[in-house]
Amino acid sequence: MIKILIDQKMDKEVGLDFLGFSAGGMDFDGLIKRDHPNFTAENADTYVPSFYEEHKDEIEKSQGELSELLASKEEEFFSALQNVFHLDLRNEVYKGYVSIFDLNPRFPETLSFQVYYRRPLPLRLEVAIHEITHFVYFKFCDEKIPETKGKDKNSGLLWELSEVLNVILLNTPPFRAILGEEEKLFYPGLQTLLDKGKTIFEEEKGDIEKWVTRMSE
Repeated sequence: MIKILIDQKMDKEVGLDFLGFSAGGMDFDGLIKRDHPNFTAENADTYVPSFYEEHKDEIEKSQGELSELLASKEEEFFSALQNVFHLDLRNEVYKGYVSIFDLNPRFPETLSFQVYYRRPLPLRLEVAIHEITHFVYFKFCDEKIPETKGKDKNSGLLWELSEVLNVILLNTPPFRAILGEEEKLFYPGLQTLLDKGKTIFEEEKGDIEKWVTRMSE
């Protein structure tokens, strides 16, 4: 089950967390300042509620559109995931939150993520599919590959492999049929790892357990 929600408090906290931050070749601070040049740690408590009030209709429309689209694709998506990971997660609850910041982070510990409300609808769908695929990958690793259990899911090799695998998986026919567009690498610094990952994925014929093991060597 996938729910799309709105949470102003969470949005403010995420915006504050990403001020001054960059990772994997991405300048998240720059993305905040591009759309919100006046947003600061000092004015966050007033800036975010004011922005939400001013753009209420647009934010709620973004939420509703994505929720409706995901509902129409949910069964196809979970079926595709089950074929790859051999996990039936239709009853798991995944929560997405529309955000005024173009950061699109994920939170594996709560199976939740954010998606920028001004992204075109197909790109909002891509963020949701991308992040939930991460969560399923992490669950698979926890259950099937003991040496990955407890490792950081937001940095380091386990995270890097999650980004690389997403590009590979989401460009296979079952997922391309859902997304309708090519999945591209978000972090330029991972290109070499992606090239290696594609080769091993083909050699192992899509066996995720073998892929993770070889990519971790």
